[in-house]
Amino acid sequence: MSKIKKILIFVLAGFFALLLVPKAAAAIPEEREFNPKYDAVFEDFDRADISDTVNSTGDVDLGEKPYLSVTFTAEDSGNPEDAIFKQGQSGETGVGNIVLIMRAPSGDVSLDELVLGTRYSDNHQVYGKSFADLVDGNLDALPALSAEWQKYIVNFANSYEDDEVYLDKSGNPTTAKVNSGSILGMHIYAAENAEGTIEIQSVYTTMDDTDNNQTVRVIWNDFLGADTVDKTKNPVAWWAGSSKGIIQKRAVTIEDGGILNVVKTTSTGKYQYAIVEAEGDLENLSVATTTDGEAWSFYTEFSYAIPIDEVKGFSFKYEGESNVVIRKIFLTNFQEDAVASKYPYIDPATTQKFDDFNIRQSNITDNYEDMSTAPQMEPANLYYRISYNNGNLLEVKDGALVIDASELAAQDYINYKSETRTPVVGYSYLVFKMKGEDGANLEGFRFNFGSGNHVWGNGGLLSDVGLPIAGFDQSNPYRTEDGWYYIVVNIDASGLVIPETGIATLDMYYSGTGKLYIDEIFFANDLFDDKTSIKLDDEGSPMIKKFEPEGDGYAYLGYVYANNYLNHRYLKVTFKDAEEADLSQLRFEFNNGGTFWFSENAEGTFLTA
Repeated sequence: MSKIKKILIFVLAGFFALLLVPKAAAAIPEEREFNPKYDAVFEDFDRADISDTVNSTGDVDLGEKPYLSVTFTAEDSGNPEDAIFKQGQSGETGVGNIVLIMRAPSGDVSLDELVLGTRYSDNHQVYGKSFADLVDGNLDALPALSAEWQKYIVNFANSYEDDEVYLDKSGNPTTAKVNSGSILGMHIYAAENAEGTIEIQSVYTTMDDTDNNQTVRVIWNDFLGADTVDKTKNPVAWWAGSSKGIIQKRAVTIEDGGILNVVKTTSTGKYQYAIVEAEGDLENLSVATTTDGEAWSFYTEFSYAIPIDEVKGFSFKYEGESNVVIRKIFLTNFQEDAVASKYPYIDPATTQKFDDFNIRQSNITDNYEDMSTAPQMEPANLYYRISYNNGNLLEVKDGALVIDASELAAQDYINYKSETRTPVVGYSYLVFKMKGEDGANLEGFRFNFGSGNHVWGNGGLLSDVGLPIAGFDQSNPYRTEDGWYYIVVNIDASGLVIPETGIATLDMYYSGTGKLYIDEIFFANDLFDDKTSIKLDDEGSPMIKKFEPEGDGYAYLGYVYANNYLNHRYLKVTFKDAEEADLSQLRFEFNNGGTFWFSENAEGTFLTA
């Protein structure tokens, strides 16, 4: 066991005083956007059944379950990639039936304007068939679309003939029959030149041809719990998307004389304010609260930020000639991250490599079987290097991934995807060692970890809170003499979604010009990692918080015990209210390691990271 170290801190008399200044009461901001890091949802109505917490009297419309709404035009029709809805999910043993709950709210879409595309594997083309030609388990045609929600059961065995088979990427027929129901994904898209609006409430598969047994349903996407399709998908799904889809959330509308009550069994706890996202005639809306779920306070004038103290519910009463729409209630203390102004210090001693591209590969295609069995994969510690678009413009050579967009069309893109055999956990940063030629930059560069939105380099990718990544110029503090730049991405601040099993997949895209070179990709942590830091200020060895010098010579300020059992290599000192201080007179003495000054001194000098 390492010895307990004792730090003795000295400072010359007459040096400075650390003054404790009371904070002024902070004003309530005029608006607040929900921050999942600091705020908590009290009620967002984002469930199929909200009766457990919501009740009402009078004229109140509780709305309907969230759903996907897509308005498509002739320009984005006829293409499975510009899908109304698409999702990749395992169904290779056969799904029996695909079930959709959908409607055409404006009556401007018919079944012959919708196509169901199914995927057999990444090595096969999407097989498309008009909804007008699909049938259910009784061989009955699907019901005509209307403005009302209806159930559509597509039975594979009845909807496809034996000679309907999947084509390979070259367009050649294979032995894989569509009516087997074996799929790895689906694409619902508009037929050529079709236009209109379609809405989908739920997508699932079932082996029950009549869909009477709910226990055998496999939910693909119910559009609950998030704002985008890729985040509402089944957790086991690989990907999901909608080219123009918007998830319409449930909203509650209160008319004259209506009362909406939202009550939970647990209180609001530490939070001091409730934010109500509402619109309409708010001047005639009033609100009451309850601390026990039964007795209510008097109704008072509504404000968007409601002061609270351990309440369990809210009651909203509207008395006016219009209405009020309430979408969400969340709790807050108006806490925010401080916006960073300096790029992080990366610890080079604790990194984990994703790929250093020292294993050459000249042929990168969209054929998963070929890419996953390539001899380069095992020595590179990867499962695959693959590209689903313009793979011919990619090459790994001379120790770098080359992304050549020199002749890339204006609206086109290059995709590169890879998966490591060693999933990454516990890291705060992803670092790219990169450079660009012939005008290449990071504006059109984006990526994700196999799920969630692809975050772009034109403002979305951040090195710290509020601090965009540096580019290929002198503003980047991490650059080498031979022209390489380290692009440091703060994973959390950038909003990148980390899979529950850790980070294994990197899915990158580039739209732009010139050539991008990536020499290395690795994960890293900050030198000053708060997750493992130790505050040297326990009750047994308190630091003196206020110093008022008297007389000449030095003054002893205090000590702390520093048991360095985590092998920390850095000491971080924070002080305040010492604008006139001369830190050059401050020194630390370690009982088994000498004396170190905050200025150059023969006894010892502290150095920065």
